[in-house]
Amino acid sequence: MRELVVVRHGESEGNVEGVAQGELPYPLTARGREQAQRAARMIRSLGWTPEEVVSSPTVRCMQSAEEIATLLDLDDPRAEPAFTEIDSGLGTGLTFREMRERYPDLFNRPASEWLGFRDIGGESDDQLIARVGRGLEALPAESRVALVTHGAVFKGVLAHLLGFSTQFFLDLRNATCMRLERRRIGTSEVMAWTHLVHAEEWR
Repeated sequence: MRELVVVRHGESEGNVEGVAQGELPYPLTARGREQAQRAARMIRSLGWTPEEVVSSPTVRCMQSAEEIATLLDLDDPRAEPAFTEIDSGLGTGLTFREMRERYPDLFNRPASEWLGFRDIGGESDDQLIARVGRGLEALPAESRVALVTHGAVFKGVLAHLLGFSTQFFLDLRNATCMRLERRRIGTSEVMAWTHLVHAEEWR
C-alpha cells in the first residue's frame, strides 16, 4: 500500500471490564464512539488521505470504522479477518486478573520468551504476524487505507513492514493512530513510520 493509517478501536465495554476480548462481540461505549470520531477528525486535520476503511470484523472495530468512514466521507468499511484480534485461547472472556490466577506461568515468562497465547490454546506472536502480513500483502500496491484494528495487530503491522520484533512496548490506548507511508529514497522505496498519536490528546 502507498499509505496506511492504523487506528486502534475506541473504548469497548470489554475494555472497561478488563477482559481479554478476542473476537467476542463487545460494543463500543459512548466514550469509545467519541474516540473514534475524534480519530477521524484528527486524520482529516493532519492531511492524511485514506481512500478506504478496512476493519477487523469484531463489533468494536466495525463500529469504530463506521464512525471514521462517515466523518471522512468514505464508503462503508470493509471487514477483513486477517486483522482481527489475537486469539487468546482459553483466556478469551476472562479478565486479565482471572487469567493471571489460572495461568500464572503465562505471565511469569521473560519478555524475550513471550509467545502470545499459544500455551493456552491461542495464537503465538509468529502466527499473528503471519496472518497480518498476508492481509497487508493483499492490499493493492497504490492503495491508501485506514485500518481499524487492535493493539496486537499494531505490533504485527510493525513486525511485518519494518522488521520489528514483538518485544517492545507501545502506548496503545484506545483510538491511538499510527501512519506509515511508502517513500522513494534514491533508487529504493522504503516504508516510513511517520506518526504515533493519541486521538484523545488531539486538539
